[in-house]
Amino acid sequence: MDHSFTPLAAYRKFREKKYDERFVFAKQVRTDDAIQKVSESIRAKSEIRQEILDEIKRDGKAIYKNDDYNQLKYNTDLMNKWMKKNPKDGEKFMRFKDGFESK
Repeated sequence: MDHSFTPLAAYRKFREKKYDERFVFAKQVRTDDAIQKVSESIRAKSEIRQEILDEIKRDGKAIYKNDDYNQLKYNTDLMNKWMKKNPKDGEKFMRFKDGFESK
């Protein structure tokens, strides 16, 4: 044989080496690390979302459901049309409204 070692010795030496020692990974990501990064990302997004909601509230604005807004708009339009057709009753309603709001 041309080489100085026997195949059995080479095999034993190969088996002694662990997989981790034979290969070096450029970037190892453990499951725990991945879960932690995802959790931090979700937490950061939630914090940003809360900051936006706080800013909207600070500006005196609010977020409403479209259905609620559309119903309010419909009721307002209906009331305005009724007041145009019934001006005397409309004036009475406006006085009632002003008195009600002043309480």
